[in-house]
Amino acid sequence: MVVLAINLAFAALIIIPLALLIDQHVLPIKGGPLTAKMPLWFLVIVVLIVVPIVEEMLFRYPLKFARNRALKIAVYGSSVIFALVHMSNYDNREILFYLLAPVIVGSQLVGGFLMAYLRLKHGLRWSILMHAVFNAVIIVPITLSIHGKIVIDAHSPQYSLVVTQYAFSERPEHIRIFRQETGIDTVHVRQANLQHIVDLIGTPNGWYVDDALVDIDFKATSPISPDSLISLLGQRFRMIPQIVPNGLDTLTGGGNSKNKAAE
Repeated sequence: MVVLAINLAFAALIIIPLALLIDQHVLPIKGGPLTAKMPLWFLVIVVLIVVPIVEEMLFRYPLKFARNRALKIAVYGSSVIFALVHMSNYDNREILFYLLAPVIVGSQLVGGFLMAYLRLKHGLRWSILMHAVFNAVIIVPITLSIHGKIVIDAHSPQYSLVVTQYAFSERPEHIRIFRQETGIDTVHVRQANLQHIVDLIGTPNGWYVDDALVDIDFKATSPISPDSLISLLGQRFRMIPQIVPNGLDTLTGGGNSKNKAAE
């Protein structure tokens, strides 16, 4: 199918390379919460069946009711909105992200126009099929490629921190946080939500955090304060304080935490 080939080629040869360049050299692109809590089998069902049907019903099905000039407006409007909606797939909120949005969601924008053409020319089932095939060829492999990716690998004489991010759930959550009188010295996490972890480390609901499924392995030679550990996690993940912290201690600074292990 020529229309599908055009969409795939545009995404693979233009949009994905540009997005990688942006991610590596301009602004880290942070994937959002779409799949993080799903097992792989459920992710495949959602991405290949549920999403194509629901989105085509929402964005392309109504085109059958538009005529003449209204049809042109409907095609442009539905395609642009379709692309903008996909910005919610990302956790970025920087102004630069919005300026780069035409590139980041460029494949959805072009795909919206192409699927509108298929819907009007051949029927809704063909736009659904194109949507499903695009997700199978582009979205699923990208999701698998970022699954199990180490996003923080930091080591110093004072501490070591390794954080691995997952695109989908593989096993039950496991959390252990060891505290001393002067702070936290060990964190061992397996496939837990980062917001939940930060709430356990610091003040509950004290930070707004990127929605991510992670492993965390942290070990300090001497305990560090909760805010210092959260600051280290902020190397990769967006951390927005909902309250004003009491000040970031140094990596060897103290806290007033009680002895505790969270599991």
